[in-house]
Order: sequence, then C-alpha cells, then structure tokens
Amino acid sequence: MTTLYKTLLNGQSCNGGRLAWSLPRETSPGHWVPGDWHTMEGDLSLCEWGIHLTKEPYNWIKWGGEVYEAEGRDFGAESTGPHKIVCRAARLLRPVRHPQWWQDTKQCVAELPAIRWLKPDGKPDPSWKLFTRPAWAAAGAAAGAAAGAAAGAAARDAAGAAAWAAARDA
Repeated sequence: MTTLYKTLLNGQSCNGGRLAWSLPRETSPGHWVPGDWHTMEGDLSLCEWGIHLTKEPYNWIKWGGEVYEAEGRDFGAESTGPHKIVCRAARLLRPVRHPQWWQDTKQCVAELPAIRWLKPDGKPDPSWKLFTRPAWAAAGAAAGAAAGAAAGAAARDAAGAAAWAAARDA
C-alpha cells in the first residue's frame, strides 16, 4: 500500500476530530518506536466516523501542525481530490520533515512583522485610497441602485418602443 500520513496540531487530530494521539518516540537518532494503536468501533463512514489518513498531508495540514507517517488497518471508503481514507485502526510511525517550500513559507511569515510598511502608524499617506467596510457597503448599495435604475429605464424604453411598433403595425 502507498505511504499514508496523519496531520496533527499539538498532538491532536485537527480536521474534525480531537483525538489525542500516542506519538512515536525516538530511541536513537533516526530510529523510532511507533505510537500505540488507536481504534474505532462502529460503522466506518468517510468524513463522519473512523480514523482518517491521507496520501496528501499538505492538503490537510494546519498552520503550526505536524505530519506523521502512519499505518492503518481495516480500511473503509477512500476519496480523491484531496485524498483521504477512513480506517478502523491506525498508529503513527515517525514524524515527517516538512518540505523546503513549507519551511520557506514559515520563515517568510515569521519575517512579516519586521516589514515596516506592514506596521500601521496611524499616519497614512493622503494619496493612498483607503476604503473601509462602510465605504465599500455604501459603494455597493449605490452601484446596485444605479444598476436597478438603468435596468428600469432600459425596460421602459424597450416597452415603449415595442408599443409604438405594435401601434404602427396595427
């Protein structure tokens, strides 16, 4: 079977469940003892009941989350796009190192507070166009009213032209 993964946040399931997982432990550099098996009773149902694993962990990870290689037993339904599979029992085998693009993203986000223009000082440049939520709401209402008025005028003009054409033809 393909390698399966589980994404966790602070050692717990984070996409619908709250299971606190038994984490694998490192006995020597690069050697891991798997965590304990977790099991579920009852009818398995994708997105509703059972333990969910995936082949695509970065479709499911949360910010600050961890990825673990996992092993499952007694599988049920499987979906694609994004992939997930439900099973009755699973355990975590070892943590997975985040790919370079994820590490780069974390570094970029960590550096955002140091960018001066992202720290508002309360003195915006007067040439900047700032739009607040009320301004956007008012603009939307005005646009809706103008569109309604234009549609009404177009309908009146079309109805008038049709009436004159019918009268002329009669």
